[in-house]
Amino acid sequence: MKDYVKVIYTDQAGARFSPGAPVFFSNDEAGVENELLCIYPEVKYQEVEGFGGALTEGVAHNLSLLSAKKRDEVLRAYFDPELGIGFRFCRVNMGSCDFSTESYSYDDTDQDYALEKFSIAHDKKELLPMLRRARELAPHMDILSSPWSPPAWMKENNSMLWGTALRPECRESWSQYFVKYIQAYAEAGVPIWGVTVQNEAKAPQPWESCEYSAEEEKDFVRDYLGPALQKAQLDDVKLLIWDHNKERTVERADAAMGDPAAAAYIYGEAVHWYSGEHFDALRITHEKYPQLHLISTENSMGCNPIYTWDMGERVAHHIIGDMANFVSSWYIWNLILDEKGMPNHDHANGKSPMMVDFSTGGTLFYAPGYYYTGHFSKFIHPGARRIGSSIYTEKLDSISFCNPDGELVTVVLNRTDAPVKFILRCQTQLAEFTSNPHSIMTLRY
Repeated sequence: MKDYVKVIYTDQAGARFSPGAPVFFSNDEAGVENELLCIYPEVKYQEVEGFGGALTEGVAHNLSLLSAKKRDEVLRAYFDPELGIGFRFCRVNMGSCDFSTESYSYDDTDQDYALEKFSIAHDKKELLPMLRRARELAPHMDILSSPWSPPAWMKENNSMLWGTALRPECRESWSQYFVKYIQAYAEAGVPIWGVTVQNEAKAPQPWESCEYSAEEEKDFVRDYLGPALQKAQLDDVKLLIWDHNKERTVERADAAMGDPAAAAYIYGEAVHWYSGEHFDALRITHEKYPQLHLISTENSMGCNPIYTWDMGERVAHHIIGDMANFVSSWYIWNLILDEKGMPNHDHANGKSPMMVDFSTGGTLFYAPGYYYTGHFSKFIHPGARRIGSSIYTEKLDSISFCNPDGELVTVVLNRTDAPVKFILRCQTQLAEFTSNPHSIMTLRY
């Protein structure tokens, strides 16, 4: 172990990824008992797959309006491991979502069960060019795709909006729609790493949405989507269920994983943060189904017209809570929106970790959520393992990892109005720190 700790911190007083003075270890000769943050590198938990964010069509539209220099600044800020915060994953919408310029599908021809009119031409305007550029800057990027709705003619309400279910007679066509989409994107130079069955499968939203009961989702995976991907030799594409809030994580896993034929196709379960923390639901799901990869695929910065510091703190608190309960990958929602929280064809005032103000010529604003996310994604690398730790006070949140190269990383979050002291103890070594009010620090040693 190195004899000192590298310190990087961000705080409300103005620090942003600022380096602190290195803190040197001393020997724990006296057997210190108080103010400890104890690290147990020998205790290893889940492997980290990486961090990510959503490049929706709305994000692609904003990027297309920027100069090439600013566009690359945004993409590097997210995906470059040295110049940015090292995202590995990118989530995209399969067909339109609420953050699209308009509502569309890849086959609007009524009752085209053979999908003869299937085309991703719409995505070739802005979404695919931006994804290709992102992959040029970050060849390591993997893409997870989520559908918000099948074409209107496949749904019981004949609309892509307002939820309701997939028509039973369209299940085969809908599964082939996934296959055609994955194949078309690969041909366009954008391979798909994984898909979720349905974004927010319980929410009848006024924008693109479709509802599945737990049984319907399980049956669709077992009888249609899983076999379709396998037959098309796309069984290396990861398949994730649920893609919704954490309060039903256990029940949705029970339904899907309780059927061995369905479970054979399922890589993981995707979750969102909109119904509360429910960290224990993640832990229980892992304990019941340790083979299931838990991925937090959507965490929005909200719709408040004024950014507040506590949004960054909320992000860090949820990353720590989720990953301490076996989440292996964590994504923010839209990478960049404009000054009105757009484009969005249903509701305005969305917020993202970066915003662009086109009214001032394209000024870029890095919000607290960007820095707080980066304190994890920039320093905790894919392939890292979460390791054991314990802390003496509820005033601080913390979590620790061991990177593939053996470096240990500890993130400490202080959401209080006062400084909090702690002593990092790892094996027989001690290092003393003070966590500033409303700050986050990453320790590397």
